[in-house]
Amino acid sequence: MGHCTTAILFALSVLSFASAHSTLIQHGKEFVYDYKALVKAGTIIPAAYASEFYLHGKLHLQHGYPSLFAQLSDLKYKVHNGEDHYGHEHEAVEFPLPKEAEDLLMPFKIVYHKNGQVKQIVTEKHQKIYARNMHKAIAAMLQMNVEKVNLDSDKAHAFMTDEYSIYGKTVAAYNVLPKTDRLVVQKMHEMKSTRPIYQSMIISTSPSYCEAHYEEPMSHDSHQYYVIVKQDGYHIVKHMESTGGIYIYPFQAKSEAEYVLINVTLNLVDIVPVQKAFQITSEHVDEDLTYQLIDPSVEDVPDIMNGRRTVDKKQYIPVLEKNDE
Repeated sequence: MGHCTTAILFALSVLSFASAHSTLIQHGKEFVYDYKALVKAGTIIPAAYASEFYLHGKLHLQHGYPSLFAQLSDLKYKVHNGEDHYGHEHEAVEFPLPKEAEDLLMPFKIVYHKNGQVKQIVTEKHQKIYARNMHKAIAAMLQMNVEKVNLDSDKAHAFMTDEYSIYGKTVAAYNVLPKTDRLVVQKMHEMKSTRPIYQSMIISTSPSYCEAHYEEPMSHDSHQYYVIVKQDGYHIVKHMESTGGIYIYPFQAKSEAEYVLINVTLNLVDIVPVQKAFQITSEHVDEDLTYQLIDPSVEDVPDIMNGRRTVDKKQYIPVLEKNDE
């Protein structure tokens, strides 16, 4: 059960506000994408082992001026743990989403600024933290600077701009590449430091001053790939892919190398009339997309289980200390 509620750091598409928004997501239409996601955590040295989690389903998008409604459906998952080799996703057995993870299927709303960047995310008030975090990650990728991306230009262009993700403010580098029958938009995110990833720490002693200088043991990358075509006078996002990773080389790279990789692909499978508009019955509004590790309704400690279990610091610290002896 724990595997299927892993928060996926990345997912997919577009966008935004005003004429650009209504061009990409047409009013009165529901865009249905085939949704595939991979979360992989593992080691490289001294041996290649990994825990892998696959999620497969559909993502539905509906226009809601000046916002976008989104909802996941038909989710199934696979898991693998052991020696790393190519093709795990074809060998693993697929399971339906259990009832404990059904908060992932709740609809959510993304409100945009005029330039296409996320202004707010609105979720169900009673939604569990792990699901809200996943929806924030999706919202972080459902943005594109439509003021600078020229959808009808036949000339390649590039620019850099500030965007917000689950780790806060980042710099996004855009490459816009017109092709004969499509427009390709590439986007790469850069953080000046990975310090925002260190959101919290469990420690049983008071921190003390250390004379050793700070060492950055992490690196991070994130990039997205969009394919946009013109169909019946409308710009349609046919394919989207988002890939990112966090790489850890502690103790001046003298310890084992560890990583977390994420890949999400979206392929448009259908455009249908809206039969039932998505609605949120009790709204919870977040003004930013920052990943939440602490549940304010319980003890003020990191929620390492993403809302699935309360962390008891008094219970865990002695156990960890005993195992470390």
